[in-house]
Amino acid sequence: RAFFHWRVRRRLAEERVLREIMKADPKMQRAEAETTLTSWMPKGSEQEGALFLERGAPTEKLKALRRAYVRRQIDALQAELDNPDGNVSQDVEDDRPASGPCFGATRLFSIRGQRSGTSKPHNTQHPKPCGDTAPP
Repeated sequence: RAFFHWRVRRRLAEERVLREIMKADPKMQRAEAETTLTSWMPKGSEQEGALFLERGAPTEKLKALRRAYVRRQIDALQAELDNPDGNVSQDVEDDRPASGPCFGATRLFSIRGQRSGTSKPHNTQHPKPCGDTAPP
């Protein structure tokens, strides 16, 4: 009975640490996380493995794993910025101000000239445009 007790505790602790590993590096697949966890585990009994994980021994290794993931993300972003074409990305939109009403005013007013969410009538004139629009 003691063997199964410690095996269950070890397996529960392993699952918790596997979730933490995959949280630290979201691109890591489960099989890779299991391999990583196995490399961190001490050789020994079920009890030793369970206590190792329950006492938070892999905390520093999880922090190092997270730092490595963030470092790879930063390197990828830097490589994107250093693109020789001079283009940051094909998907990035122009960063000029949008033409039309400020502050998304079209969403604030309903068709009947009332403010959304209120019962008070509102002046039906459109708000003043801003940005690079020409006056009417």
